[in-house]
Amino acid sequence: MKAFFYSSFLIFSFTFSLSAQITLTKNDVPQIGDSLTYYTDTLPVITSPGGDGPDQTWDFTQLTSTDTFGLKVISLDDTPNADQFPEANLAIETNGVFLYGQLTGEELLNLGTAIDVLGNGMPFLVRFDPPQQLFQFPTTFGTAYSSTYSFTVVAAGEDFDLPVDSVRFSRTTSESGAVDSYGTLTTPADTYEVLRLQVTSENADTLYAQVAGVWTPLQSLQSTDIEYRWLAKEGGNVMSIFLDQQGNVESVDWLASFESGGGEVMAPQAAFSFSDQGEGNYSFTDQSTNNPTSWSWDFDDGNTSDLQNPTHTFTTSGEYNICLTASNSAGTNTSCQTISILLSSLETLKEVYGFRLYPNPVRGRLQLDLSYPGGFAPNISFYNFAGQQLYTRPLQGQLSVDTRHWPAGVLTFVVRSPEGKILGSGRVIKD
Repeated sequence: MKAFFYSSFLIFSFTFSLSAQITLTKNDVPQIGDSLTYYTDTLPVITSPGGDGPDQTWDFTQLTSTDTFGLKVISLDDTPNADQFPEANLAIETNGVFLYGQLTGEELLNLGTAIDVLGNGMPFLVRFDPPQQLFQFPTTFGTAYSSTYSFTVVAAGEDFDLPVDSVRFSRTTSESGAVDSYGTLTTPADTYEVLRLQVTSENADTLYAQVAGVWTPLQSLQSTDIEYRWLAKEGGNVMSIFLDQQGNVESVDWLASFESGGGEVMAPQAAFSFSDQGEGNYSFTDQSTNNPTSWSWDFDDGNTSDLQNPTHTFTTSGEYNICLTASNSAGTNTSCQTISILLSSLETLKEVYGFRLYPNPVRGRLQLDLSYPGGFAPNISFYNFAGQQLYTRPLQGQLSVDTRHWPAGVLTFVVRSPEGKILGSGRVIKD
């Protein structure tokens, strides 16, 4: 069960279309409708995962199947708990269990699952917070990563016939992975050109019980999981070897068959993230699914881009509705997000509205000038270092403000339009 829970998502991470120089990217992730069947050997005769380094040859034809399981990529709309994972853009179904992931151009994350352990239609939500990083892109020989992820599950004590109100299980895992070798792998099903990924997971588990509203730790355990995964273009993770804490081979999974969903091209589902680089500079990252081939960005300030992952500089404070339209041969889809741009200089207010603020530094009265078109005046607000508002008032023409009761130090001000849009901002020093 341990191997199944942590590796089901990983096993189905890739369907590659690679040259001899193996490199994995976001575009190598399988499409909706693809399915894989795996065999498991729980009493393997092999004693080690073999050698590492370049140009290896691994022969594991002596494995014998004792169990089997299947995995299938499905639409989020076909899962019962998608609303619990709003950031997900990838779902996998295996034996009635649904796993949720987030795929970006830089990484593949395991967000968690919802498991109906008791069979009563009320699944336990298992959310990884932070998420588990499964892969970073691009991945090739020599790639290494490390991450930490956690989850907590709470259930009523009566569900497990325990004499307590509730039980809570928490796990925190520190995980590291490295592609330590490449070469040729032979399983009972086929022969593949592969990368081998070694993954080590250090787990810290704690079990709590709640009685009369008080949580008490019952047991704490430390454990180590070691797994080797062979990754190939014909089916993604074509084999996994699981070791126990003494380094003995515990079980082996290998790919028995791969069925494509037919190669049907589906219209993209547009999605993106952004990062504030400071001084109005933003970077945007495409996170669209279904392999778009073209991108169209609208930054809501008269500027556009057709790059997949553009950068853009905003020159005026305000709220901007950023839209990405992703397209391929099957259609287009648009996603928009509103971001608030707050520039730290006074240049926008000075150039556009003739703004003046003096003296600066100020000890007594602060003089303000601003000319704003229209029948309603914008508002100016001042804040202390902790973000607490000290003063707010409409500003049109000239305004004199008594600052003698304000705290000394660097203060921030923001000018907003009558509709609440940020026009500009700056700082003033109070002596």
